[in-house]
Amino acid sequence: MPELPDTAPAETPPISWLDLPPAPPPGEALRALLARSRAALGYLRNGQAALLNRPELVLAQDALSQAVNRNPQSGLSPTERELIALVVSSENRCQPCVFGHAAALRGHTEDPFWVAQVTINHRHAGLSARERALADYALRITRDPGALEEADLAPLRAAGLRDIDILDAAAIAAYFNFSNRLNSALGVVPNREAYDAHRAVEAHAAQRAADHVSAHRAADHVSAQRTADHASAQRTADHVSAQRAAEHHTAPHPATTPIAQQATAAGGLRESPTP
Repeated sequence: MPELPDTAPAETPPISWLDLPPAPPPGEALRALLARSRAALGYLRNGQAALLNRPELVLAQDALSQAVNRNPQSGLSPTERELIALVVSSENRCQPCVFGHAAALRGHTEDPFWVAQVTINHRHAGLSARERALADYALRITRDPGALEEADLAPLRAAGLRDIDILDAAAIAAYFNFSNRLNSALGVVPNREAYDAHRAVEAHAAQRAADHVSAHRAADHVSAQRTADHASAQRTADHVSAQRAAEHHTAPHPATTPIAQQATAAGGLRESPTP
C-alpha cells in the first residue's frame, strides 16, 4: 500500500477576511470581464475575485471604472489618471490599490523611483504644475470633500485644465475612494503580481547606468592613452631636437678648417703691400 504524504497539500491563501462559499458559475458578461482583466494584467485582481459572490457588483464596479478611467475623450493622460488613483489610494492606505496603481504608473513612466516618491509624498516628487494641481485636488477630495469650495478649482484652471478635465479628475478621485473603502473594509489582500510588475525597468536602468560608467571609463582610458602617446612622441621629438643641437655644436666651424686656413693665408699674401 503506498505511503501517504507526511504533509497535506498547501491551502490557497485567503484573498480577504470573508469566509464565503464558492462563487456561482459566472455568466457570459462576467466571464468576458474576467478574461479581459487577465489578458490586460496576466492575473485576476483579488479585489475582483473577492466580490465574485455578487457578480452584479463586479460588473457595476467595472462599468464605472471604465467610464471614469478609460474615456477616450478625456483630456487627462493615462499617467495623470494613474497619478490621481495612486495619490487617493496612498492617502487611504489601501494596499491592493496602492500596489496596483503604482504598478500601472511604473508601466507608463518606466520610472520606479519617481513612482515610489509619489506613493510616499507627492509633494516631494517633482511634479509639474498640472500634475501637482491634480494631485492636490484628489487629496482634498479624499481628506475632506465637505470643505471644498469653488476656489479650489482655481489652481487646476491656472495649470491649464479645462472644466471638463476637472470633471474627469473629480470622478476618478471619487471612484477610487469607493474602491479603496470597499477593499479595505473586506480586508482584500494585495496581489503579489502587482507588486512585482514593471520592476524590470529598475534592472534596465541599473544596466544603462553601468553601461554609461563603463563607456565613460573606456573613454577615459582612451584619452589617457592618447595623452601618454602624445607625451611619448613629444619626448622623442625633444630627444631628436637635442641630438641635432648637440651634433651642430660639436661640428667644426668652416673658418677653422685647414682648407679655410689655406685660403685665408693665400688671400693674405695677395693683399699684403709690396715692400
